[in-house]
Amino acid sequence: MRKIIPIVAVVAIIVWFAYDYSTNGNQENENIGVMTDQRILELSQSTSELANFIRSVKEAPEQVIRTNSIIRKMTYSGSYKDEEIESLINMQRMLFEEELLEQNPKEFHQIMVRSELEQWEAAGLKIIGSDARPPVYQSEALATVKVIFYTNDPSRDIYAEYVLVKNSLKQWEIKGWMGTEPFEIVK
Repeated sequence: MRKIIPIVAVVAIIVWFAYDYSTNGNQENENIGVMTDQRILELSQSTSELANFIRSVKEAPEQVIRTNSIIRKMTYSGSYKDEEIESLINMQRMLFEEELLEQNPKEFHQIMVRSELEQWEAAGLKIIGSDARPPVYQSEALATVKVIFYTNDPSRDIYAEYVLVKNSLKQWEIKGWMGTEPFEIVK
């Protein structure tokens, strides 16, 4: 009996440590992929971290779209100052393919966004969130992703389809997007 008590105690301690590690370890792993608005804003204003972040995001179409969607939500939320919006636009442009950047010079892009923001503000409209379907791969280097941008007026939610391509460095970039018919996302 005296030998059983220490064995049971050791086993209980091992089980407790294993349980504690697995629950805390999973929470830490889940938080690694969490990208908050605040973190995006910090990155958009930090040249040292931004390049590494964008490089890692471009590894998968889902990450590119997720980051772009957060930036778009932030830009159209009505909660940020002009200089913060400019940083967000610059960060978003880092997700675009070179041809798209050439077709939409930075100054033109900023003017268009500011004009849209004025219209949105006058209408009391804001993007409050987004959701995306998984990518549909047309080939190894071409994918499409459908995204819903939820607004504070559900009748004005935005449905878009993004086209992404792999560049010569094997990084995914946004080639373009267009409005699409409403669709549902099943979870």
